[in-house]
Amino acid sequence: MIEWQVVDGLFVLSRTRQIELDRAKQERNCVLKLGYSAVRKIDTDYDVSGKGNHGTITGATWVRLPSGLWVLNFDGVDDYVDAGGITFFDLATPCVEAWVRMSADTTGEIFSKFDSVNGYAGFILRYNTTGTKFEFFAGWTSGPASSAAISLDTWYHVVGLHVASPIRTSIYVNGVIGTNGATPVSPVAMTTKLFIGIRADLTNDLNGRLALRRVYNTPLTVAQIASHYNQERHLFNIK
Repeated sequence: MIEWQVVDGLFVLSRTRQIELDRAKQERNCVLKLGYSAVRKIDTDYDVSGKGNHGTITGATWVRLPSGLWVLNFDGVDDYVDAGGITFFDLATPCVEAWVRMSADTTGEIFSKFDSVNGYAGFILRYNTTGTKFEFFAGWTSGPASSAAISLDTWYHVVGLHVASPIRTSIYVNGVIGTNGATPVSPVAMTTKLFIGIRADLTNDLNGRLALRRVYNTPLTVAQIASHYNQERHLFNIK
C-alpha cells in the first residue's frame, strides 16, 4: 500500500491512508458499539467497542433482516436496554448514532441519559409523535429536529451530536442536517445510566426497531456521518 505521495514537492499521506487513520480515530472515540456482535443472547447486548459497556436487555427481542443483520425490536410497552454508566464517556461532547425504524406513531426514546431532577441534565435522542420527527436534546433545551416528517416502517440513519466550542447541537437524518432548536446548553455531569428504547425514568417506551447503535466521545464530522450512511444503507435495502 502506498502511504505517501508527493504534492507540490512535499510528502503527504495518501487519501487512502488518511481515510484509514480517520476510521481508526473514530474507533478509538467510540465508547459503545451495540448490534455488531455475532453472539446474541436474550438478556445481553454485547458492546464491541473494546470498552466493555455491555447492555442488559429487558423484553426487547432480536429480529434478523433479509440482509442478515440482527436488530432489536421494542414493543412500546416495557422493552429497553440498560447500558449502565458507560465507562470512558465524556458527557461534554455527546454523539449518538443508530438506525431506527418506527412501528407506531408514539413518542419513544432511542438514547436517553437524562436526569429530570438536576436541571434536566444529560441528553436524549428520540422520536416525537408531535410533528412525527426525530429530535436531539442536550442539556435539555428545545433541541433540533429532523427537517422532514418520518414515515413508519421505514429505516432511517439518525445522528445526534453536541459540539462544546463553538456551542452547537445538531441532528442528522440520512446525512441531512435538521432544523435548529433553541440556543443549546451544554450537558452537565451526572450519574444516571444510559438507556436505549426508553427514557431514564422508564417512560416513553419506543415502539420500533434499532440497529447499529453507537456512542462517541467526540462528534462525528459531516463527512463521517455521510460515509456511515452510505456504507451501511444497503443493509436496510436503501438504494
